[in-house]
Amino acid sequence: LGVDYFKMRKSLQGRCGKTIFTGPIDRYFQDSKLGKLEYRSINFEAELLKNSGYFQTHSVVNYPGPEVDFTRIVEYKHYFHQQSDYTITVKEYSTDKGDPYYPVPNPKNHELYKKYQELAQKEEKENNVYFVGRLASYKYFNMDAAIDNALDMFNEIEGSPAQPDIDDEAESADANKKKTSSASEKPTATASEETAAKKKGTASTVSDSIN
Repeated sequence: LGVDYFKMRKSLQGRCGKTIFTGPIDRYFQDSKLGKLEYRSINFEAELLKNSGYFQTHSVVNYPGPEVDFTRIVEYKHYFHQQSDYTITVKEYSTDKGDPYYPVPNPKNHELYKKYQELAQKEEKENNVYFVGRLASYKYFNMDAAIDNALDMFNEIEGSPAQPDIDDEAESADANKKKTSSASEKPTATASEETAAKKKGTASTVSDSIN
């Protein structure tokens, strides 16, 4: 949005019932003078190549060894199965400068984060500020875990309110599961039992027709 929250912070005091903060937690509490947490950033280097096929066998190939100075190559052409005489690859280089992407998990940072966590808990109680996500939690989340983290925080803040659309879908799924389960639990007759039943039925039909 092109707005620096910290420039607007004072003007927002008293105007927001709840604040959800997803930025670096040490930036929020920079006035505490506790020190700076370390983050890993990434420099992206794109390259256009003439290649009617693919540059690499998969969309993402990691390079964890010291042989090269980049960490992975992403080839987006794989995602959309595109047919083209060209392909674009993006190399990713780790750096400690630039926008923060990942926390750096070491004992020093963990101990410092605990101090920030105490400040965050106090800020939550006193000012309804909630800290969510990778940077605010100083923890690496995969995308599914990041979404789960946000939903858990929402339920914690709002007390797990009723959500008709989601609840209806969940109830429908449970009902179908129970129906399928009960159907699979019905006893199945053995071949000999079916044969005996058929003979019994035939005899009954004959005797009924004679009567």
